[in-house]
Amino acid sequence: MSENEIAALRALLASRPPRPASVEGRRERMDVLGDAYRVAEDIRLEPVSADGVPTEWSVAPSADGPRVLLYLRGGGLCAGSIVSHRAMMTEAGRAAQARTLAIDYRRPREHPFPAALDDAVQAYRWLLAQGVQSEV
Repeated sequence: MSENEIAALRALLASRPPRPASVEGRRERMDVLGDAYRVAEDIRLEPVSADGVPTEWSVAPSADGPRVLLYLRGGGLCAGSIVSHRAMMTEAGRAAQARTLAIDYRRPREHPFPAALDDAVQAYRWLLAQGVQSEV
């Protein structure tokens, strides 16, 4: 990389707003960034409670009814949300030709470990109770 390219990259990085210092600020920023990627118009979204765990189904027209992708989003368990990862989640389901269930698991500081893990297990058990087959 040339000196000019490095200088241009530094200028670009310096022009961006600083990363929020607070957890709340990072969560808000992730939602704003994620929401900038629109969900395709042919995706159907449906909020549902998986035995008390807030979740969201996303279904593309090509989804094979019995196929389900259980989506555990990124964010290190403390940031991110269904909103911040919705576009990625819906397209992962489309690519897998599966209905996708995203979990809005509880996040730490408000809910210490193992709350998020408990939510994921609860949602998985709910899927099994709905007749979704588990395959490896």
